[in-house]
Amino acid sequence: DVFESVLPLCRQHYAIIKEVFAFPDQVMSKFILNIYQLRINQFVATKLNDDSKDDMRYLKTLHYLYLSTMKLSSDMKEFIKDSNDDLLAKLTQNMFARHLATYIETELRCFDGICAGELKKFYDGKNHQKKQTERFQDLKRDMQAMISARTNINIVQIDKYGGETFLSEELAINWLQEAAAAWDRCSVLSKEADTPVNIIKIADLLLKYLLTDHCDYAVDLGIQAIPIADTKSPPQIYFFDVVQKTNTMVHLLEKTYNANIIPYVRTTSKYADCMQKKRFCMDSI
Repeated sequence: DVFESVLPLCRQHYAIIKEVFAFPDQVMSKFILNIYQLRINQFVATKLNDDSKDDMRYLKTLHYLYLSTMKLSSDMKEFIKDSNDDLLAKLTQNMFARHLATYIETELRCFDGICAGELKKFYDGKNHQKKQTERFQDLKRDMQAMISARTNINIVQIDKYGGETFLSEELAINWLQEAAAAWDRCSVLSKEADTPVNIIKIADLLLKYLLTDHCDYAVDLGIQAIPIADTKSPPQIYFFDVVQKTNTMVHLLEKTYNANIIPYVRTTSKYADCMQKKRFCMDSI
């Protein structure tokens, strides 16, 4: 790892440079410039190019390399005079500029792909073909029950899905962990002015998959599976299991928001918009 060797190398040569040259600081700056432009730049470019075909590997590598370069720049300040204080920052930005410019698009594409793939895998594992659910199912069922009671013709269609809730806490936790990792990268790789906006973009995808596509869908199916009142035998109401699991996931989401999102948007103009989007999804459920 090139980052582990640079600092000892500079300390060793700085001691020699101070004894040999009349203007050692100028020579040292040139020495560091060559290290960044040649050795580190080549190392970074090669690593990122090798991982460019896999979005997740690329993002993890970019995050690691950028953090490592920033830490190295901080450690190297002992060799840089005040007049060149921004030299290392400029070298770092030039090195990563192309990658940072497209970072958030890659992050969103990667997170979207992970969520979509895992959601499809979950339903495939249940042998369930996800369908468009009808709104106002409870009103429709009440009307069917009323017609059945007056005509003695059973027209109520109830699919209980074998008691399946179509909810997975494991899936929800995995998405929350993936989102937390994405927000961590976002706080490092985004420009300071863009960080709140990018944090919310990731949060919007999480809301879409966790609340709308997963929880809201399961609640709709659960409502359809509520049995019509029958005095002959006590019904099994799986809907309560759906409510319990949904409630657990909502609490996990709230904790994640408080820990990973609110700190970045609380003092910005995006805070109200962020809270309104979450509230809209919650109200729907």
